[in-house]
Amino acid sequence: MADVKISIESLNGKNYAVWSQRMEMLLVHKKLWKGVTEPEADADRSAEAKALIGLNVTEQYLGRVVAARNVEQAWDELEKVFRGKTTARKLQLKRELMTLKQESGEHVAKYVGKAKDLERELLATRAEVKPEDLVMSAITGLSKEFDTLVTVLVVVDVVKSVDEMLPQLQIHEQTKRLKASSLNLDEKESTTAVAYAARKGGSGKGKKASLRCHKCGELGHFERECRKGSQGSEGFDKSRNKKGCFTCGSPDHMKKDCPKRGKSKSSQGVAFTATEEADPGQWFLDSGASQHMTGDKSLFKTLEPLKDGEREIKFGNKGVLKVTGVGTVELRCVTPVGERVNTFREVMFVPGVAENLFSVSRATELGAEFIFKRGVCQVFMRNEVVLRAEQKGGLFAICQPRLSWRDSCMLVREAESPELWHRRLGHEGYENLAKMAEEELVLGVRVSGKAFKEKKSLVCEPCILGKQTRESFPKESVSEESTELLQSVHMDVCGPMPKVSKGGSRYLATFLDDYSKLYVVQPLKKKSNVAAVTEGVLACLELQTGKKVKAVQTDRGGEYVNEEMTTLLSKRGIMHRKTARYSLEQNGSAERLNRDLQEKGRAMLEDLGLGEVLWAEAMVTANYTRNRLPSRVHGKTP
Repeated sequence: MADVKISIESLNGKNYAVWSQRMEMLLVHKKLWKGVTEPEADADRSAEAKALIGLNVTEQYLGRVVAARNVEQAWDELEKVFRGKTTARKLQLKRELMTLKQESGEHVAKYVGKAKDLERELLATRAEVKPEDLVMSAITGLSKEFDTLVTVLVVVDVVKSVDEMLPQLQIHEQTKRLKASSLNLDEKESTTAVAYAARKGGSGKGKKASLRCHKCGELGHFERECRKGSQGSEGFDKSRNKKGCFTCGSPDHMKKDCPKRGKSKSSQGVAFTATEEADPGQWFLDSGASQHMTGDKSLFKTLEPLKDGEREIKFGNKGVLKVTGVGTVELRCVTPVGERVNTFREVMFVPGVAENLFSVSRATELGAEFIFKRGVCQVFMRNEVVLRAEQKGGLFAICQPRLSWRDSCMLVREAESPELWHRRLGHEGYENLAKMAEEELVLGVRVSGKAFKEKKSLVCEPCILGKQTRESFPKESVSEESTELLQSVHMDVCGPMPKVSKGGSRYLATFLDDYSKLYVVQPLKKKSNVAAVTEGVLACLELQTGKKVKAVQTDRGGEYVNEEMTTLLSKRGIMHRKTARYSLEQNGSAERLNRDLQEKGRAMLEDLGLGEVLWAEAMVTANYTRNRLPSRVHGKTP
C-alpha cells in the first residue's frame, strides 16, 4: 500500500500549541518519536526526526533547529522559545472566558459560539476546560431576559454542556421575539409561523371583539368578567353558542366542560420558527423544531405514509397541522470544501408548512455539532463540515447552490485542443508537447502528437509578450556530465523582483539537479535566508532520494560566498564550485532555469490578465508543470 502523504502547517510563531501536538503525532506516525525521546539510542532515526522538524518550521526558526546538537535539543529549544508565550496566551483566554458577556441584541447562537471558540483555543494551549465550568461561564454572562431560564437551569442542574443548553436558550429567545412581534400586528397584518397563519379577528367592537367567554359563549368579554357567575354548562344558552366548543365543535357545551378535553391526540412535534416569505426549496435551521419537516412533496426521494396512525405538529402560535408521511430528502449543500449531497432521514411531510425546517435537536441526537460564529453556522459530523448556514433575517438558512437539486443538468466537457494544453502546461512549446503525447509520457492528454505538431507555427501572443529576450547566453562551461542523482546541484537566486509578492517575497531561490533535471524553487523575503532555505532543500532531496549531495555550483554572489554557507557545506561534506567573476554563463543551467520560469510565469499572468503581484505563485506553478514535462537531455519527465 502506498504511503499517505501527510502535511501540517509550518511553525510560524503563532501556532506553537497546535503545531507541537500535530508534530508529535506526525513523528509518531513516521515511527520517529523515539528519536526525540532517545536520540542517543538511534542516531539515524534522530537525524530523520530533526530533518522532518526542520522542514515544518518557517525560515525564522530554522536556524535553531539546524544549530541544535540533536533532535531532542531542537525540540527543547523551540519549547523554551514558546513556553512563555503559551502561558500568557492561556491566562488571557481564561480571563476572557470568565468575563464573557452577551452583548445587547446579540443572538444566543452567536454568544454560545464565542464560548466554544474560547474553549477550543484553551484546549489548543493544553489547558484543562471542564464542561461544567464552560456552562457556568456561559450562563453567568447571559443578559437579564434569560434570568428566569437561568434560574431553572441552575436549580434543576440537567445541563451538562453548552451544546445541551443552546436549544433551550434558542427556544426561549424565539418565544420572546414571537410574543413581542405579535403585539405590533394590526388587523391586516399576519405572521407565518412555519406554515400556520393566525390573524386577529376584526369587528367594530374593538379589541375585545375577538374574545369569547368560556362560560356563556358570548363575544366581547373574558370568563372572569362573565355576568353568569359560576353558572356551568347547565345554565348557558345554546342558541348564543354560535361557534360551539373550541375543542370538539359541539354547541352543547363549552371548552371547559368538553369530555374530550385533555384526550385529544397528542402532538408528535413542535416548531417555533417565524419567517418572512422565503425562496422555494430553502431550508432553515430551527432549534425549536423536534423533527425535520417540509410541506413540499417534490423534495422527497422516498416517502411512505405513517404506519402508526396520524401525528400532529404544534406550532409557536398554537396552530396544529397534520403529518401525512415520513421519508428521506437529499439536499445539495455548499460547504467550505465544496458541494456535497446530504441525506435527511425521517423527514415529516406536513402539508401546509410554508418553510422547510432542519431540526437542530434532531441532528444533535445523531451526533452533529453546531458552531455559530459571526452570522455563520457550520454543522460538523465526525469532525467534517457537512453543511453550512448563513443568517438571513434573524434565521439561519442552509447554503445551497443556485441550481436546485430538483433541476437536472448534463455534464459539459470543453473539447480538448492543442491550444488548451499549451496554456494548461505553462505555455510549453508545441514540439515538446507533441513528443509527450506521441511517447505517452503522461496520462490524461486527449490530443494526438500530430495535432500538436500542426500548431507548431501558431503565434501565441502571451508567449511573445512573456518570452521576449535580448541576446541568448553562449554555451556554458561544464567540467563534467553528472552520472547519478545529486552528483551536482546548480543553485541561484532570482531577483529582486519589481513587485513584492502576495506572501511578501522579493526573491526566488532555485535548485537544479544536473542529472535528473528536477527543479525546486522557494520564494524568499530576503537574501539572508538563502543558507537556511538551502539547508532545508538539500536535506529534503537527500531524504527523498536516499542519495547524498556531492557538489553544488553557484555564482560568486554574497548570498553564497559567506561564512554561514561555507560552514553549512563543509559540515555536510559538499564541494562548492563557484563561477569566475562576472561569468554567469558558467552557471548557465541555473540561469536558463530562472529565465524559463520567468517566461512561463509572465505568459500565464498575461494570459489570465492577472497582476505582477502574483509572480511568485505563477513561477511556482510554472516549476510544477515543468517537472512533469519531458527533458530534452534524457527524454523523461524529472
